[in-house]
Amino acid sequence: MEWLPLPVSAGGAERLPDPILAAIEAHKAAYADFERAVDALNALESEIMAKGSRLSRERDEDPRVAELEGTLSVSSDAETDAACVLVAVRPTTIAGLMALLKHALAHDKSGEAWPSDLQSDDGDERLRPWHYFLVESVAEVLPGIVGAV
Repeated sequence: MEWLPLPVSAGGAERLPDPILAAIEAHKAAYADFERAVDALNALESEIMAKGSRLSRERDEDPRVAELEGTLSVSSDAETDAACVLVAVRPTTIAGLMALLKHALAHDKSGEAWPSDLQSDDGDERLRPWHYFLVESVAEVLPGIVGAV
């Protein structure tokens, strides 16, 4: 873990971890919850179809489907929120910045893993993909991290 030095106090130098590292771990956990919800719903649908039933009718009649769909919806929203935090939290170290970029690449196996219709909170109403905000974040923090102006 990379640490950011703070001013020296009477007790010595204090150090804080790069905040992006916690955001990355939170996103990994949220995505794992989402994957579990998808897997559970898929397993139930497979169980229904294995009985020889029509999936559409059984889905409407089985209360477990609604429960799992609710779980899936909540976990999907939580994963999207965690993805947004990744571009809102600014890395403070080169190690944190590299961890963010590596996580973004590893997570996006299909080219469609990140939210695509996000809106900035600066009043601009255009919808943009998650990657736009990632590039914006990197462009903002990189000069300060590497000492460039």
